[in-house]
Amino acid sequence: MIKNIVGYLLILWVFILPAQNSDSLTFYQILDSARSSSNLEQSETFAKKALEFSLGKHFDHGITESAMFLGGVYARQGKFQEGIDFYHGIIPSAHFDGMALSSMYNWIGIYHVYMGHYDSTEKYFLKALSYRISIEDSTGIGTTLNNLGNVNLSKSQLEKATEYYTKSLEIREIIQDSAGIASSTNNLGLVFYKRKMFEPAINYYSQALDMNRKLQNESKEALILNNLGNVYDEKEDFDTSYPYYQQALEKALKLEDQRLIAISSTNLGVAEFRRENFDKAEDLFIRALNIRVATQDKQGQAEVMNELASLKLKLGSPKEAIKYFQKSNNISLEIGAREITQQNFLGLSEAYAKISDFENAYLNQVSYSQQKDSILNEENQRSINNLIARYETQKKEQQIALQQAEISEQQAENQRNTIFIVALITLVVFLVIVSLLIRSRSQKKQALLIQEAQIKLRETQIEAALNSQESERKRFARDLHDGFGQMISVLNLNLKSLEKGETDRNEAFANSAQVLDDMYKELKGICFNLMPETLIKSGVIDALKEFAQRVNQTRKLMLEIDTFGIDERLTDLQEISIYRISQEWINNVLKYSDATKITLSLTKDEEELTLLIEDNGSGFDKNDLISGTGNGWKNMNSRANLIKGVLELDTTAGIKGSTLIVNAPIHTKHHKNETNIPA
Repeated sequence: MIKNIVGYLLILWVFILPAQNSDSLTFYQILDSARSSSNLEQSETFAKKALEFSLGKHFDHGITESAMFLGGVYARQGKFQEGIDFYHGIIPSAHFDGMALSSMYNWIGIYHVYMGHYDSTEKYFLKALSYRISIEDSTGIGTTLNNLGNVNLSKSQLEKATEYYTKSLEIREIIQDSAGIASSTNNLGLVFYKRKMFEPAINYYSQALDMNRKLQNESKEALILNNLGNVYDEKEDFDTSYPYYQQALEKALKLEDQRLIAISSTNLGVAEFRRENFDKAEDLFIRALNIRVATQDKQGQAEVMNELASLKLKLGSPKEAIKYFQKSNNISLEIGAREITQQNFLGLSEAYAKISDFENAYLNQVSYSQQKDSILNEENQRSINNLIARYETQKKEQQIALQQAEISEQQAENQRNTIFIVALITLVVFLVIVSLLIRSRSQKKQALLIQEAQIKLRETQIEAALNSQESERKRFARDLHDGFGQMISVLNLNLKSLEKGETDRNEAFANSAQVLDDMYKELKGICFNLMPETLIKSGVIDALKEFAQRVNQTRKLMLEIDTFGIDERLTDLQEISIYRISQEWINNVLKYSDATKITLSLTKDEEELTLLIEDNGSGFDKNDLISGTGNGWKNMNSRANLIKGVLELDTTAGIKGSTLIVNAPIHTKHHKNETNIPA
């Protein structure tokens, strides 16, 4: 029975897993396109394609990854309601594990934060927290606790906010979550800022800013720059706050993050308002308000309307100011944003006084005082005063809680089916071992093939070099026998005829001198073919020009030499190889082509040396040359390989013209014995 099960699993591994790997590869190609897209709309389109593909293939991991990525895209675009609807729709449609569900509920909570729905926000964050505790996701627990702190901070419930922040920071320090520590540090700065304890707030903000810059998290940088600007505003150090707001808006626009753009525009608008740049301030407020309305961010709408109301009041339009204050107040009361409500009551009191409606001015002043007393209650004050002590105490409590959670989970794990787990682990180990053996065997086979190919290539190079040497020896011997041998015979006859007195002495000397002169010319030609003296003394350019002069003297065709960029001599191996390749190919053209003109170009740049030989003769099938029995093509390839070059031939049967190209790197490393390869 067990053997049958193992056999079925092996079949599954061999035949089904490759298909899954193919699906996985396709999915990641689509998702990578989403991640690398230049704008958010393209990212959204590709992410949706990745999700659609994963749903069609029932690829759970792909569904999870693409859904998570879409969450961030919706947030950056400010499509908060669309993000909420998306997750409510996708959660029931696929099988998600606890990690995925916690992330999705966390995103829903974040969207509600941005829209000012604090009651809904807390509900979804707590749901995400329960999943993360159940799977012991310490990173996720720290994130959710931090988010819960943000919610309570927005509701001015500073004691609960402080409790959540300190618990979050404690967990993040235990697991060394650098990004999380930076976030919690920033949020503790927010708590101090709310209590108008500005120096500790600046200290926490500055630490968080340095951390996020090291992590290259530009969105968090933009948020903290806004926070620092807020602190210096409260300290009335406006020259310091203004640059922070400018930097924050620049980063937000670069990131195309609508929420950050709205926050930064509002803050910079306040700074411009203070500088009495009222038109700039109003433009920035309107931009921020449009984003807040489009993203259904109620808290943001309340904040911006409050600022617009203050601007209208400053510009002497109290009635318009009252309209904005009332709209802002309706929203802030609805969502429980008490600080904004407090500011609205104060602004309404002043605006009504401007139009001599003193009754409403008084009523709003009373409401302002009541709201202020509610926020600054004794319980909140005590919470902030004991912040550091609570943080240290909660560190120990959280460690104990985590240990208890680990013990509980371990006990539950021990109650599961031990036999099944052992069998499953054994099977996995077996599959891993088989996979490693197959991979090892494949790697060894591939390495052997590469080694054999290298050996074969080296053998071919050696064989070509030996054939080249042998051909040179045969030609040298033939030249000596046919030319030099005959001349020596003639000289010998002249000397014998002189010895016997059969020839006039002067005539014999004249004939002998002529023979010696011919022998010198023949010897000079043989030496030129073996190794031109010009090549040794003056270099390849002068040697090629001398070779061209000899070819042109035949009047069979015209050979032109062009060079560019060669200001100094090449290495000996490069010069010999270039010369021999040129000599071999031009001799081939002379023998087999009806060409009347050959152009040889030799150029050099910083990286590469290029030899180009063109003729106007009839083209031919290059396969006949490459696969032929002769050694010419092999010799040229061997020469090219010696200088790490690549040999290319461009010719077509029935079409005029042929081109030979050699490209070789300027700087090459050679083994010592390679310098001894024959010319």
